[in-house]
Amino acid sequence: MPNVIITQKAQKHIDKIVENVVEYTHSIESGIKLFNDLNDKISLIGFMPESIGRLREDGSREAFCRGYRIVYEIINNYVYIHFVIHCRRIYPRP
Repeated sequence: MPNVIITQKAQKHIDKIVENVVEYTHSIESGIKLFNDLNDKISLIGFMPESIGRLREDGSREAFCRGYRIVYEIINNYVYIHFVIHCRRIYPRP
């Protein structure tokens, strides 16, 4: 099973997403649930990285969780989580 590395940029994305959900819903529980769902999906990606996400044109992969896109790469025995963004946002193209 590959090791999962969440980049600093991806961690900042997750933190900001959860913060925004708590602020919008006025519910800490909503933020905690989303945080747990994202972490569960990332764990699943780490378990089966080539089966969970779909391959993108630039060679990276993406998986989805509750309206959020998780963009990652598999390099050697590591899975690098690069971005976590809302699906409506356009992910930078190569």
